[in-house]
Amino acid sequence: MSYNAFSIKSFIHEYSELLRKDYKGFTARPWNRFRPEETKWWVVPSTAWPSFGNEKLCFWCSGNYLYGGYNVEKGIEVSRDDLQYDAKNILMTPEWKWNHFLKDCSTGEIDLLVDSFYEKVNFPVHMNLSANLVNEISGYDPYGNKKSDNIEFSITDDTMRICEKELKISALSPFENIEGLREIPESLEDVTGLNWLWIDVMIFAPIYYIKSGSSYNINRLRKKMSVFEERIFSDCKINK
Repeated sequence: MSYNAFSIKSFIHEYSELLRKDYKGFTARPWNRFRPEETKWWVVPSTAWPSFGNEKLCFWCSGNYLYGGYNVEKGIEVSRDDLQYDAKNILMTPEWKWNHFLKDCSTGEIDLLVDSFYEKVNFPVHMNLSANLVNEISGYDPYGNKKSDNIEFSITDDTMRICEKELKISALSPFENIEGLREIPESLEDVTGLNWLWIDVMIFAPIYYIKSGSSYNINRLRKKMSVFEERIFSDCKINK
């Protein structure tokens, strides 16, 4: 399809229509529904919202690029007796995919996922790791908390190199010398106050260069995301 101005909302619609041929029970959601052309979009294997705890596809535009990636979060891990408010959206349960992600980091499965993604996008793959301290349960918005740690890594040949970092609360200090995805679970053991931290992992790369009047092949872009699709939507697959 051709556009004078690229529309991420239209792209998400086309992408979702293709997904419906193979998967069911998923939904696409913008972070800011009032500004759908200027916000991040998630495609999640659930119709519930918010969909914290699920592995998700994520898309957004920055500069002249459309970015695509994989997203997973860690919620708080505390006793309900310690909570004064309902925290069902951010309290981690056994259904959350976080521990599954950590296990696959240890075994090298995430390394293979990143390698496969790199082969398809032919761009450097990056990982953004962020941490917020949840000190107020009522109305907590993990994407609206400005006081957080952020470290962005470039991943090449099983080595991770820091591109940018901002440590406002110093929770992610143990990750400053990390050299590979397999080290993530071990580094978490050195994080202070882990139970009360909201942690967000995004693995991403540019998937399309946006030019005025240019066209994109939605099937080709979907193939770039296929390694994440197969992982995230495995339980949603339509048996044919």
